[in-house]
Amino acid sequence: MKIGLPLLFLALLFSQKITAQRDKGAVRLGYAIGSFQIESVSTGAIYAEFSKTFTGPMLIAFGGSYSKTSKTDGTSNTKDLQTFSLRLNAYFNAFENDWQQLYIGAGVSGRQFSEDWVLDENRALPESAFKPGGLIILNYDFFINDNWMIGAQASGEFFGNENTIFLLGAHLGFRFD
Repeated sequence: MKIGLPLLFLALLFSQKITAQRDKGAVRLGYAIGSFQIESVSTGAIYAEFSKTFTGPMLIAFGGSYSKTSKTDGTSNTKDLQTFSLRLNAYFNAFENDWQQLYIGAGVSGRQFSEDWVLDENRALPESAFKPGGLIILNYDFFINDNWMIGAQASGEFFGNENTIFLLGAHLGFRFD
């Protein structure tokens, strides 16, 4: 009985420490290589994300990405493509220990496509479209210390009609209470 109460106290204290670590939010900023399937181009993209524990092993994340590239159509015309996306997703914490964690997630995404067909120095034909879609995402974080992390992220955004965007990148992140 005398040993049971201190063990119960230590067990409660230990569980509170684990819960407190999981309740931290995180911000990630990274660079990715993006593949735009319908445009048949690959380009660099920057991305940012904020995530916060929702309940138990579930996290909610809000993020976005930006990319810009040029493509020729086989003639003298050049197409400048800019995209900006916002996404809201839920992560499931698939694996976690003191120095790493792996999240698997899904969510919704909206992407703004802005295209300018540059015909010559004085003329361009602008096109713009907003497309909603779904996404799947995989995120891995390695903790340098209690607050700083480095990691990798892979995602696929699906907008229908074979319009799929894949991103694979690396990021630096910061965890906070």
